[in-house]
Amino acid sequence: LALGNDPEFPLHRTLVEGCIYPAQARMLPLDLDPAISFCTHLVYASAGIQPDTYKMVPLNENLDVDNAHANYRTITNFKQKYPGLKVLISVGGDADTDSPEKYNLLVRSSIWHGVKKTFGTTPVDDKETEHREGFTALVRELKQALNVKPNLQLCLTVLPNVNSTIYYDVPAIINLVDIVNLDTYDYNTPERNPKEADYTSPIYMPQNRNPELNTDAELGYWLKAGAPSHKIVIGIPTFARTWKLDSERTYAFRLHDSNTDENGIWVSYEDPDTAGQKAVYAKSKNLGGVSINDLSMDDFRGLCTGDKYPILRAAKYRLN
Repeated sequence: LALGNDPEFPLHRTLVEGCIYPAQARMLPLDLDPAISFCTHLVYASAGIQPDTYKMVPLNENLDVDNAHANYRTITNFKQKYPGLKVLISVGGDADTDSPEKYNLLVRSSIWHGVKKTFGTTPVDDKETEHREGFTALVRELKQALNVKPNLQLCLTVLPNVNSTIYYDVPAIINLVDIVNLDTYDYNTPERNPKEADYTSPIYMPQNRNPELNTDAELGYWLKAGAPSHKIVIGIPTFARTWKLDSERTYAFRLHDSNTDENGIWVSYEDPDTAGQKAVYAKSKNLGGVSINDLSMDDFRGLCTGDKYPILRAAKYRLN
């Protein structure tokens, strides 16, 4: 879940702060400035859930709140330069949604973070739901709490390879949330499919594949279950997934050579062209827009072609 400010959300962005890279790969919050003019929302990932108190807490206090870095403050200060920007903070973790007492603590803490920590939004992101009824109750409690401050939004992120028929009661929650963000990627990964390299983020079903592991199938389920198209955004990844092939039965441009331990690398990735195609697809389906995950991997220095954030730019231009 994530909470935001505005019902008009044609483009969302996610900043992941879990890793700090060295040298040219190191992204600082101020490096986001060139990207924000293309964005309606910026999602900061993420806060956590303290297991004993069920309160929202920073995952890295040194980066998030201490004066040396204070990413929370830096990110929310972008709203001064870009008044139309909506800044969200996602919340992830394992929550016992069968315990009303515990999720009430989480609700109160979420609202406090949104109002007191200067985010124009109050978010919670419970991405791994195990109890359908409890999760629905949590969403309902959050929505009721948000009514006290009506400029906040409640948004749901659906991870790839999560069976929505089991975990989400779509008719019960769809009127309680403002945005449903489908993470339409990582349908296949080296961890999940170590023996077979395949497309990680196809729009449609490739030939002779699982018919459910593609964007069109996942979107189709939510639409058929009653979700209005304008509430849904689809995800575009900026990262790649890589397999090392070790069998001649699997096609690759150059198969792995066991004698030299060379070649045999198969990579599934997005580029500006495929990102643009997905934006066109989203527009053709009258969706709310697309989300990019994550900006730190979208050539934010413009080292490849000179253009910073090429995937973001391509998606935005094709949405217009």
